[in-house]
Amino acid sequence: MKVVVFDTNFLLLPELDGIDVFGGIRNLITEQYELATLSSVVAELEKMRESRSKRAVAANVALKLISQKKVRIYETKLPADQSLLEFALSRPDVVVCTNDRELKKKFRDNRVAVISPKGKNYLTFV
Repeated sequence: MKVVVFDTNFLLLPELDGIDVFGGIRNLITEQYELATLSSVVAELEKMRESRSKRAVAANVALKLISQKKVRIYETKLPADQSLLEFALSRPDVVVCTNDRELKKKFRDNRVAVISPKGKNYLTFV
């Protein structure tokens, strides 16, 4: 079973860009998968939620989606980006969902599957 793990910025897409990330993933991955994120990502969203910005609303929506969609949260001790890289490299079945240019490059260099938005309409493997 694949583990589809979300980065912080990816979880902001539903509110900020109106992208149905869960439907997009369902369209891209035909085999069974588990939705997941990391505790460091959740911590970033919680901190973001406390700010007074457009991203605060998006972070609040993201946290609700994590709960509604039953996204599994894996415990980590490192910051989000480092945790994502470590998590993805420790398992052969991971697909990372991110919009972060530097992270996408690191994952591609390490042959980790990455899903990212294409424009503001849909998701694709990069």
